[in-house]
Amino acid sequence: MRGYVGVVVVAMSGCRASPEAEKVFSDPIVGTFDLFEADDTELAPMMRDLETQIYVNMEVDASDVLKRSVTPGPLAEEDVANLKDHPDRDPSVALPIATAWASPFDIDQHATLPVVEDQTLLEPTSPDHYNREFVEGKDCWVANDCAWLKTFQDLTKVYTGNIVPPIPYEFYKDFRWVDLNIGLDGATGSRWAYVARSYNPGSYADEKSGKNTIWASYTIELWFPRDGGGFTWDNAPDGATPLGDDAGDSTGGGTLRFLSLWTETELTLTDDPNMMAGTIRWGMDQNYKAHDDYLEAQATP
Repeated sequence: MRGYVGVVVVAMSGCRASPEAEKVFSDPIVGTFDLFEADDTELAPMMRDLETQIYVNMEVDASDVLKRSVTPGPLAEEDVANLKDHPDRDPSVALPIATAWASPFDIDQHATLPVVEDQTLLEPTSPDHYNREFVEGKDCWVANDCAWLKTFQDLTKVYTGNIVPPIPYEFYKDFRWVDLNIGLDGATGSRWAYVARSYNPGSYADEKSGKNTIWASYTIELWFPRDGGGFTWDNAPDGATPLGDDAGDSTGGGTLRFLSLWTETELTLTDDPNMMAGTIRWGMDQNYKAHDDYLEAQATP
């Protein structure tokens, strides 16, 4: 029954499109992807800009995922050219979707999750097979004694209700700590966030029919502390007003999460981009919830 309900939820949410991101919002999304390996002095201002745009353009505390979603601009070939082994596909045709999530757990608690040995506990779409290889930084990441955590994963994506055969695939995913206060006039001390970027080194089809294929996939994912040190409506850009009662800002406590995905995926089930975007939004929410549920379980005596 749970699988059937999931299919219905996805189908209903797929009928509604996420709002298009204006250039002022889309630019720091793509810019953070581009500057992922740059010095903190370049990346921190881009991330601060993105944090502001998320709060201004989304209702991050809303339960309705549409109020927490946006369609970012496309990636271009120059955005992925420096990634080793990326698929020889045009990234501009990938379906873009991004969502935000307000987690009640602090960023230090979230930082423990990338090094959990059994990642199936954190990935609802890969409940049986998710292997993470730690390439660099596993022992020093959580304490923020090193800037980088570099990983490689092989896993099997399982679709709700078995509506699509499982697809085994692989991807790189690297994480880095960033001091958001670097280069900020008047800032004292550090304000730590972290960001992750992932991509597939190749294309992957299901092993049953070979007709469902993940041709290419790229993500940029961020964790911002809601410690009052970032965007607040008291320091909002001129003319910016909350979209609604659930707009929120950096004083909300816990962690603001943001995930932008660009995926070129071919499914026999549907080629409707709105339906696929709805499925992606729903899957992102399941992932956010799984992480919070895990942290809550760890905190319970």
